[in-house]
Amino acid sequence: MHQYNIIFICFFLLFTKHFYIDFINQTYEEVKCKGIFGNLTGAKHSIKQGLATGLVLFPWVDPTLLFIIVYVEINVHYFIDYFKAHYGLSDITDKRFWVQLGCDQYLHYLTYLAITYVILMES
Repeated sequence: MHQYNIIFICFFLLFTKHFYIDFINQTYEEVKCKGIFGNLTGAKHSIKQGLATGLVLFPWVDPTLLFIIVYVEINVHYFIDYFKAHYGLSDITDKRFWVQLGCDQYLHYLTYLAITYVILMES
């Protein structure tokens, strides 16, 4: 498969699963518990993100590499969300809330850029 196709497919699948789990599937309980370090309900969101990453990539990625990607995705996603929830604002009328939300999403997409890069280097 041509590398441009791999990049497009990875980005499409990772961005789509991220949107679904962050904005459609995430529960209110997960949102309110993400700022409590070590809380399983808050961590459940990151676990879903990591497992979904594994699900969308498993047809193309070696199982050992896939395990590493899923493990890293769960942890990186958890800490990005934890810091935003714990230290960020919740007032949607404050411009800084939207900047923080944008930074949160930007960091997640940088994670997907890194995942795609790793997959390309291994293919």
